[in-house]
Amino acid sequence: MNNYNSRCLLYPRFLILSLFSYTILIQLQSSHSLRCSAPLLSSYRIPKNLRSIHLKSNVLPINTAIQELQPFQDRVVQLNKSDGSDILSDFEIIPFIVERIENNYEKDFREISQMCIEVFFNELNGDGIAVFKSLQLGYLRNAQYSDLRMRRYMAKDKNDMFIARKVIPYQKDKQRIMDLKRIFNADYLPDGGRVEYAAGEILGFAEVTKKPFGLGAEDEFSETGTTRPVIANVAVKKKARQCGIGSKLVDACEDIVMSWIPTFSEIILEVDEDNPRAQNFYRKRGYQEVFSNPTCRRYDTSGYFLKEVRTTKICMRKNLVLEQAKKEMKNVVLDSNAFGKFWKAIS
Repeated sequence: MNNYNSRCLLYPRFLILSLFSYTILIQLQSSHSLRCSAPLLSSYRIPKNLRSIHLKSNVLPINTAIQELQPFQDRVVQLNKSDGSDILSDFEIIPFIVERIENNYEKDFREISQMCIEVFFNELNGDGIAVFKSLQLGYLRNAQYSDLRMRRYMAKDKNDMFIARKVIPYQKDKQRIMDLKRIFNADYLPDGGRVEYAAGEILGFAEVTKKPFGLGAEDEFSETGTTRPVIANVAVKKKARQCGIGSKLVDACEDIVMSWIPTFSEIILEVDEDNPRAQNFYRKRGYQEVFSNPTCRRYDTSGYFLKEVRTTKICMRKNLVLEQAKKEMKNVVLDSNAFGKFWKAIS
């Protein structure tokens, strides 16, 4: 009787193991690309409006899958995931504009503060104790709001702020967009760009401030001493990521610094050591690590009370003069190539 019961228990496990082994064998036989180093389809993010595409098999080689997506290849964005996960996520390519904040409007700063605290504490720090965390986030929103408005009011000559706004069809209570050339991702405008548009909700924010930031011995050779432009509070709403908003906000900060007087040859920022995705983002934009500072502090919202905890931040720097020279050289090369094609066409 005991042997019979044990066989009854083992049989379902054996059946499941057999089916699992058979599935793996079928996959290996039907896809040669599994042995290659090419990324699997799961390493791509597909816009939600392409979800209707039906792949005939879950074991298609990557080349076949990409061919089926060929008409939409400009809509398929490869993820740069540092955590190794390969979960398919939906995203939408959002048209947006980047604006420099000129006025100290309460409504805008309320919206910016709400977004920044949501990104920095609700997403990055995970869940806390619900009742207490809502109180903590409310306090942080008010503190962020006061800090931003004070800096905008007191340090206009030392600070610049930029926001990214979603482009929507024109509404009477919204600011009309007169110049469509200002719109990024214009190919994905609603109604195909045939109507008037306005600036909608805030999707991202970044600021750059001129302030003392020492780099040790290098300060002796700096024309501006320890004063440097520092980028801070770069935040993009979760639903608006993978659309280029963060890159354009950082571009705006770098461009405005090049127009400051006195001029600066570099720009600085700090990023948390436990945020590798942000570090990779800045490395791709030409920023290099200078040093790590283990004495920094940040707020922790995981407990009953809001508290400051020690954290390590990595200081990163970018040479703006070198970057500007690269851009100018690239433009010269593009112009020379265009002139060469034109000369061949007329000769």
